[in-house]
Parts: sequence; structure tokens; C-alpha cells
Amino acid sequence: MIDGRIKDIDVFYFSVHFRRRTFFTMIPKIIWQTHNYIYEELPHTLKKCSETWINLNPGWEYRYIDHIEREEFVKENDLELYNIYKTLKPIAQSDIWRILTIYKYGGVYADMDSVCIKSLDTCLRNKQEYDIVTTEYDNKSGYLNTAHFAAIKECSI
Repeated sequence: MIDGRIKDIDVFYFSVHFRRRTFFTMIPKIIWQTHNYIYEELPHTLKKCSETWINLNPGWEYRYIDHIEREEFVKENDLELYNIYKTLKPIAQSDIWRILTIYKYGGVYADMDSVCIKSLDTCLRNKQEYDIVTTEYDNKSGYLNTAHFAAIKECSI
């Protein structure tokens, strides 16, 4: 619990899998998060949430990207997508960035307002044969839950 409040914070579990691979590639041990603040200026509650990801995953690299870095990354990696990105609200911009980033580098993306309650090594232990792993939130629709997901680099989904 962060400041005694958990109702507004997502609890994170990896449980839905997509397409098995015939080759073995590990999901890179990188945790990605983003918001419209530089990290040092994050609101206290969001910073406490991010610390759960860092503290429970000591063997993982943690990468926080602010809105300025996010825009630069999209512009440098996909100019056509960047032209769409510029027209969107920040929440939709972060959706584009997270998909593009995980495609390019692989790793785990987690929303800033989510709390990690179990190590990613434990969560992903029996799921390394999948291209992409996500949480069950609205999985009946068949869409990828972009609030929390893990994928190999250049995942084909």
C-alpha cells in the first residue's frame, strides 16, 4: 500500500499469454515507465509506486522516460507515427510510445500508478516461451492490455 491507499492503484499480475515461440529469446530485464513529469518532480504517490518496481526487481534495469524524451524517441524512430503522435493528448501519446519502445527494446511496461507486489522474475518464471505476456484486464476483448505487459524485442504481435 502507498500512503494507505490502494483503490486508485492497479495491482499487477502477469497471467495472459500470446503465441508460443519455437525459438528461445528472453524478455529483456528492463522495466519501462513514463509520465508527463521529469522523475525528480513526480508526485509523491507516483514516485512511491515506481519504487516498488525498482525495489522488488534488483536484477532489472529501470528506465523512466518523461514526456520530452518520449516525444524525441517517437520522432527519431517513426516519423510517420510521430505526425500522428503530435495531434494526440498525452495519454494517447504514451500509448504510442510504450508500444514502439517495447517493440524496439523489449522488456516490461508498467503504468506509473501501478504497484509491483511480486518480483518480475517470479511473475515471468513460466512464461518465457511467449512473445508477449500481459495482465487479464479486459482480456475477453482480445486486445492487448497496454497498462502492463512484457514482450521480447521486435515482438511480432
